Amino acid sequence: DSGEEREGEEGRAGVWPGGQSRAPGHETLLENSQTRNLILDDLLELKEFLGQRLKELSSDSRSMLLVEQFVGGSEALELQTKEGIAELLSHVTRILDTLTNSRTQHLFLINSSPSYLNRLADSLLHPLQLSHRAVAQGQAHVGRREEAEETALRLEPQLAAIVMETKELQAKIAADISGRYSNRVVNIMGEINQI
Repeated sequence: DSGEEREGEEGRAGVWPGGQSRAPGHETLLENSQTRNLILDDLLELKEFLGQRLKELSSDSRSMLLVEQFVGGSEALELQTKEGIAELLSHVTRILDTLTNSRTQHLFLINSSPSYLNRLADSLLHPLQLSHRAVAQGQAHVGRREEAEETALRLEPQLAAIVMETKELQAKIAADISGRYSNRVVNIMGEINQI
């Protein structure tokens, strides 16, 4: 094969890079939910079978029934050692974990459902939108605080003048009351003294 022929092959609709062929509109085995579920069921069944077989091979009190159960069966099964079964069980478990973990499930759902992809994108954007809103609110609070500080500085001279005027009025009222009661000492009490 020349490089041009392979390029032409990979460029066609039915052949993917790496030689995996797929007709337009058809899913791979794992993309199709029915076949994926059948594969998962078979893997779960195989895992349970291998686990049971490993327990049988590991038990010290193996009965002749267990030993003879596989005599006359598949030669591959008869010749398996405990270590070989454990290794097979490990591989099956790893494959099941890979196919059923949340990351793989997300990928299958993304591939099969555009609406799931939109919901996932929205759920990922939501915290970003919240952080932008929090930053904007923080900036607004800073702006209001600065405005309040500027207003306080601008009104400070007026406040000082009002306080002075209030103290003068307080002194005049105290003098007037004192004059009415034989020049007794008058102490005006209350919040006016807090200024």
